[in-house]
Amino acid sequence: MLIINKVANNTLILAGGQTVFTITVTNVGNGVANNLNLVDYLPVGFNVNGNSTITWTKSSLNPGQTWTNTFIAQSSSSLANGSYVNTATVSASNHGSVSDTATVVVNNPPTTPTNPVLIINKVANNTLILAGGQTVFTITVTNVGNGVANNLNLVDYLPVGFNVNGNSTITWTKSSLNPGQTWTNTFIAQSSSSLANGSYVNTATVSASNHGSVSDTATVVVNNPPTTPTNPVLTINKVANNASTNANSNVSYFVSVTNFGNATAINVTLTDILPSGFTHTTNSSNMRTWSLGNLVPNETKNVNYTAFVASGVVNGFYTNTATASASNHGSVSDTAIVQVTGSILGEQSDPKLVIEKTANRKTINPGGTVTYTITVKNFGDADAVSLTLKDVFPDYFSQVNTGLTSLTWTNPILVKNGGVWQVSYTAVVGNSAPQADYMNTATVWAGNHSGQVKDDYTVGVRKGTVLGDTGVGPLQILFWFSSALIFGVATYQIRKKYILAPGEQN
Repeated sequence: MLIINKVANNTLILAGGQTVFTITVTNVGNGVANNLNLVDYLPVGFNVNGNSTITWTKSSLNPGQTWTNTFIAQSSSSLANGSYVNTATVSASNHGSVSDTATVVVNNPPTTPTNPVLIINKVANNTLILAGGQTVFTITVTNVGNGVANNLNLVDYLPVGFNVNGNSTITWTKSSLNPGQTWTNTFIAQSSSSLANGSYVNTATVSASNHGSVSDTATVVVNNPPTTPTNPVLTINKVANNASTNANSNVSYFVSVTNFGNATAINVTLTDILPSGFTHTTNSSNMRTWSLGNLVPNETKNVNYTAFVASGVVNGFYTNTATASASNHGSVSDTAIVQVTGSILGEQSDPKLVIEKTANRKTINPGGTVTYTITVKNFGDADAVSLTLKDVFPDYFSQVNTGLTSLTWTNPILVKNGGVWQVSYTAVVGNSAPQADYMNTATVWAGNHSGQVKDDYTVGVRKGTVLGDTGVGPLQILFWFSSALIFGVATYQIRKKYILAPGEQN
């Protein structure tokens, strides 16, 4: 009769550890056991020299005899905690199978996961700069975990207005960072010279293939000192050297232009516009311009000039304006007032305007042209100043080439005692003009003349043959044969007849 006993010498192990098993088979019967076969089936995760089943054989075992086998089993390092049962079975050719088990407990202590833990620190060595200045940034990445960080990627995003060699984003890479290891990168960032005052935040971010992203920032403050604007500041002063004057005499003015700014005024010009009836003695115009060049800060340029007051200027106060400007400065103006007074002038003189309008023909066909002449004369004892002459055309009439239906002319002065101003123009009559008489009025007035003066001229539009420009038409010779013979000679009566326009009298 066979009995089996299996024991483990260490029943509590760690994964990857070993245990020694001993199997004892005893024949407690009174007969010999023949052809014994002993098999040990190791649990999953255990092996003996790579085998999970071990077999022993014995030819015989006498009564009272013992058969012992010992072996070392290796456990897998990945075994989970738990109980692992190992069974051994013995049999003989003249005995059935008997088995016994031995249990080994795997009890691994708690394990700490092995992971990388990245931290990042970014600092600026100078946090206060001027626009256009530089700052040095240092970025430190440390792995404080217990695992290796792999395939690290570090990116720095510079704020607007900063760059490194023209780039606003900088990238570094590293294949791995062991636990406790540090990775440091330093760079110089250039700021724009046009940066406004303020705080500029710079962000750096690091990540790994087995770790998420972590970031840190560094702030740089741009603090530019206050700047004083540099601009020219022009002022102008104008005075009349004569507070009062009389007509037909001169008056002098003084103008000074000063730059009180802290920058040069470029291409300074001075323009003086005189009142009606006043003219500059240098150009006989009521306007004059001087080029004063550049004015540096606190520089002054002076201009003296003389104006002529026409004989027809009436009593009153006359304001004269001078204006200065520069390429880099707007306009500034000042005025001076001169009084023309009767106590100085004596008896007042006046212009006297007359106007006459004529044309080169009295009648015209549709589509034809007519030339008008307007003559203005001043029979007064004072010059007429600031004259305006206006002519408004009748319907269907317009100026040749321009198509204008009214014309205006100006004249600064018409001298006294017979001064003459004459203008001419040619008008065309529209082809659709109906047959009628068309009156055209010209009007003239002056700044120192009482009221307007007018004259008109009427042209008749006729269809058919009309008088030529000279007023003399072609002759039509009509012959009538006379039955009377005087002195034996046939006498013919010759009559001259104008070809007149319809409606005209012969």
